[in-house]
Amino acid sequence: MNDKYTGMPDVKWFDIPGYEGRYQMRKDSLIRSLDRKIEMARDGKKHVVFRSGIILSASIGALNGKATIVRLSSNDGIKTWQISRLVALTFHGKKPLFYHISYKDGDRKNLSADNIYYKKNDFTPDEKYRMKKLLENIEKPLTKEFICSIYDINYKKLKEVVNDI
Repeated sequence: MNDKYTGMPDVKWFDIPGYEGRYQMRKDSLIRSLDRKIEMARDGKKHVVFRSGIILSASIGALNGKATIVRLSSNDGIKTWQISRLVALTFHGKKPLFYHISYKDGDRKNLSADNIYYKKNDFTPDEKYRMKKLLENIEKPLTKEFICSIYDINYKKLKEVVNDI
């Protein structure tokens, strides 16, 4: 039997976490919306509209011009996602702290589940030192003097850095 969305032989689709019943993804990163009924209000009256599922079109992200993105809607509104993040979330779970998405073959355009994985961040010695200082002083108030001492900068420089963010 062929898939009604692609016309290809059946391929397994997986629910996207947080969008169950709305969107699914294949291991090759293709995303589809599912058939669903949507309740809408117009002129104070409720209407039920049927939406047929479709294969979603991806686009190149406006932020950096590199990441492939897609927009998904839920009861909370519309959210723009990098497809690599959706692949990782769907097939590898929630991203652990201090990890980032990486690509086995180094190709950021290869968005298959088999190519994407979570890699532990490599911290520089300076970053490790700053984290250690923060943890050692976790009970102390976070003052501008303390922050300046960790980064070994004066307050004027700290303000310049923060204003550039």
